[in-house]
Amino acid sequence: MSKWLSNRSFGVYLFHPVILILVTLALRPLDTDPFFKVAILTALGLAGSFLVADLARRVPGLRALV
Repeated sequence: MSKWLSNRSFGVYLFHPVILILVTLALRPLDTDPFFKVAILTALGLAGSFLVADLARRVPGLRALV
């Protein structure tokens, strides 16, 4: 598991700002406790960043960069 995470860490570094902005915009209409929103943002941002980094590693042209 640590090898998988390590191989995608640079991709997470590259893509996490976009993922966090998109998740923040998606959570904006949700009227709830801000601490709950932050917890959801953290979980979705982490999972989404690794997912996008994994998908980027599967694209032949991006694999060399990520």
